[in-house]
Amino acid sequence: MNVSLRDKKLILLDFDGTIADTVQVFVHVNNSHFKEYGTKFLTKEDVVRLKKMTDFEALQFLDINFIEFFLISRKFLKQIRAYMPSAPAFEGMIELVNKIYKTGKHCSIVSRNSVANIKSFLKQHNVNHISRIESEGLIMRKHKIVKKLLKEYSLTTSDCVLVGDRLSDFESAKKAGIDFIFVTWGYGSPNAAQRQELTHVASSVGELENMLLT
Repeated sequence: MNVSLRDKKLILLDFDGTIADTVQVFVHVNNSHFKEYGTKFLTKEDVVRLKKMTDFEALQFLDINFIEFFLISRKFLKQIRAYMPSAPAFEGMIELVNKIYKTGKHCSIVSRNSVANIKSFLKQHNVNHISRIESEGLIMRKHKIVKKLLKEYSLTTSDCVLVGDRLSDFESAKKAGIDFIFVTWGYGSPNAAQRQELTHVASSVGELENMLLT
């Protein structure tokens, strides 16, 4: 049974690049510790280029492999925690989260970022009604978290939609068998062929709200 986006009972939101504009936090911490990490010092031009890369291309650009990334990631996430409250939310996203809550829908966050970092950001923005915050870590297991949440809420795949800014989020939604909305203001930058695969694309928070609520 197909359920319209407006009738979804569980809305899953990615965090970095979807709710929070954390790029400057990431760049600041990387550039403060790049010698320690063994990564590359990032310029403004580098950040623009990174937004158009896949995860694998980004690691190559940073001059590290996945094992090295895995080894530094825990330290990196701890070191960005102090800066998370200063990260801005994308305009309108906090208001949209509040509106979703008022409808009685479940609204949860699933992210590679740590739960502690996300909570720090949400506290700064006075958001205390997110149903669940789940960290998928580095192994890209969003689809498994989706299935776990559906079971806990006694919902079906047709009751859920994932909102994210990366093609990896899209792949997770496909694996979980749920609908996906791609937002264009984050880190992802799909090419023309990849965009053809995306059924739902929101170019503004207003468009996203129209898809989900009106």
